[in-house]
Amino acid sequence: MGRADWFPGRRVCKTDLSAGQKPDGRSQEIAVNMLKHIYQALIQLGKQACLLPKTIANAAKLRQEQTVRAEHEVERLDRIRNPWKYRGK
Repeated sequence: MGRADWFPGRRVCKTDLSAGQKPDGRSQEIAVNMLKHIYQALIQLGKQACLLPKTIANAAKLRQEQTVRAEHEVERLDRIRNPWKYRGK
């Protein structure tokens, strides 16, 4: 008599868990690899979170330098186009 016969009309799991079947090596290896990838992803996320303030500071610094360079470039082009404005300087 199977477990499904004990409860007629109900859905019952027919898997016998009392045997204590171990997962085969392949499925266990797949599970270990998945956990390994999750762990590595979490480590990378932590590293990126730690580097975020430095990254933001570097971006702000680069933006400031770019603005200064653009201002110098505008003045240089203005000196080329209008040399009479800068005579004697």
